[in-house]
Amino acid sequence: MTWDVIQRTLFPAGEGLLLAIVYWSVLAGLVGLEFFVPRNQNQNRSQRWPANFGLGAINMALVPLAPISGFLAAEWARRNGVGALNLLDGSWWPIALIGTIVIQSFASYLTHVLFHKSTWLWRIHRVHHFDTVLDVSTGLRHHPVELLLTLLIDSLVAIAFGLMPLALVIYGTTDAMFALFSHANVRLPGKADHLLRGVFVTPRIHAVHHSVNRSETDSNYGNVLTV
Repeated sequence: MTWDVIQRTLFPAGEGLLLAIVYWSVLAGLVGLEFFVPRNQNQNRSQRWPANFGLGAINMALVPLAPISGFLAAEWARRNGVGALNLLDGSWWPIALIGTIVIQSFASYLTHVLFHKSTWLWRIHRVHHFDTVLDVSTGLRHHPVELLLTLLIDSLVAIAFGLMPLALVIYGTTDAMFALFSHANVRLPGKADHLLRGVFVTPRIHAVHHSVNRSETDSNYGNVLTV
């Protein structure tokens, strides 16, 4: 069975609809949890949410309008046989799937580091860090230019390595959920947080990345995995 058959079977409506359904469901669920089991009080939502959700709405409108994306680039690379993983025979799709997730995860990590280390890019990325009181809306707060630059980088990586479109759907869905979860103002049970943070980025771990101390801000760059 080739990955094309698997993609048509699992995602008949397309990756965009799937990601939208999962994203909004997770967002709504985390907002509900923030009201019932908050980790911190005094969120000043009335002052913060208009800007955060406003930026989120702008970015969500830009995504379908952008002429490039990692998924579109991966589809083009697959059709034209471009990129390292596209040199593999179709029977090697499990390797291509795992390789795509590993490569894209590492590329996202390096992109995040770049936005911190470059003075010019930090001026864009710090819009996200200006929100020092974290909740799920912080995960939406990104400068539109940062989004467009990330789409460009993801597209170049997808073409260079011939990343698997289906795997990018899986990674993109997971990454989007963790972007919300890691910022959520949700109190996890102590034992659960201790177990999860050994592998995954929990809100308590990611809070260090949003510290006012620059040495702490320039750490914990992972979005999904703590490795």
